[in-house]
Amino acid sequence: MFVSGNWPNDIWFPAEGDNEVQQIQRIRDVLIDNYGDIEVNYYYVVLKARSWKTDITYRGRLSELESLWLLDEVRDSPSAIYPDTKDWCIVTNYDCDATYIGGSKDLIKSLTSIDQYDIYEIVPKKAN
Repeated sequence: MFVSGNWPNDIWFPAEGDNEVQQIQRIRDVLIDNYGDIEVNYYYVVLKARSWKTDITYRGRLSELESLWLLDEVRDSPSAIYPDTKDWCIVTNYDCDATYIGGSKDLIKSLTSIDQYDIYEIVPKKAN
């Protein structure tokens, strides 16, 4: 359904499932508190690359997140952030209805305790 002939009312800028700057910074700060300022992979899907020719992955410390927003080759926040150890992962995208974060119970507890954002723990069903 369109509102006044503009955007559909179930979609908003920048995109429905993408993290806003303040949200991803706060999540990053929790990651640094839990894991230190480690080196990670910053992955951008092809539609976030200005050339639209290939996906792009940068490597850098968690504290270097803001420097990515200054690059001409990419737009907005990364589609995924993860360390080589795969101890945790953040996946966010304009096509998703939410951002997904996988990690230890301690990390998830730290994230769900952030009051200003709606962050929920999802527990898988037990197999029969």
